[in-house]
Amino acid sequence: MNMETKKQIFERYKDEYYKARIEKKGGRKRCGEILDIVCDVAKMARKATVRIPCLSSRTTAYQMKQVTVKNRMRK
Repeated sequence: MNMETKKQIFERYKDEYYKARIEKKGGRKRCGEILDIVCDVAKMARKATVRIPCLSSRTTAYQMKQVTVKNRMRK
């Protein structure tokens, strides 16, 4: 499995993961379930999966606030 295939897997579950992070009730459990699915399909360790930029919390914060790293550095 190459990195391009793994990126496709992450892109498939990215929106669902972001929605689960926002949920107040049951969101954390759902995030864990999604990570388990991605780990099984991509055959990666959980820690490595969390570090992928499209699933990391840092990327999520930037996308939700629509702030680029460049603009954030200026402040």
